[in-house]
Amino acid sequence: MPIERVGGERGNLLIKHSPKFQVWYYFLLNQQLCMRPLPVPDVSFNYEKAKTIPPLQPRPKETASGYRMVQADLDRLQEFRKCIECFLCQDVCHVIRDHEENKPRFAGPCFFIRLAELEMHPLDTGDRRALLKEQAGLGLCNITKCCSEVCPEKIQITDNGIIPPAVHFLRCAMDDGDE
Repeated sequence: MPIERVGGERGNLLIKHSPKFQVWYYFLLNQQLCMRPLPVPDVSFNYEKAKTIPPLQPRPKETASGYRMVQADLDRLQEFRKCIECFLCQDVCHVIRDHEENKPRFAGPCFFIRLAELEMHPLDTGDRRALLKEQAGLGLCNITKCCSEVCPEKIQITDNGIIPPAVHFLRCAMDDGDE
């Protein structure tokens, strides 16, 4: 099998095995160069899950020049927009990692951030309560905050993206008479 070095930086080495790429970590041990493959999680599930989240549904324009919003509303959303979709939060989430059967009914931290952003957007008119309850599995989260701890952008996923939508959902359910 032909091996070709494609690139590498700071201890990582990207090697091309025909036809796949694999990431290797190299290091010195007793003055010898050692290499080990880095486990790369399968993130294809995340791309399929992303397709199930409905996009922003803006209300009609208020003026001829467009929309009017308050800066405080935009500031609240800014934290969510920092997400670089590295999926580290998805990788450490025990609901997905330890229970493969939860994948179809649990969106995971990355998508709770996306849903929270849409729910808090001042222009959005979409109602995602059914999605949160039935498809996203918001109730499966145990609030361990593992996702917030690994986030490279320091997004407070649990405190700002999971708990507020859950509280909002429960309030709406109580107002509607649901259990």
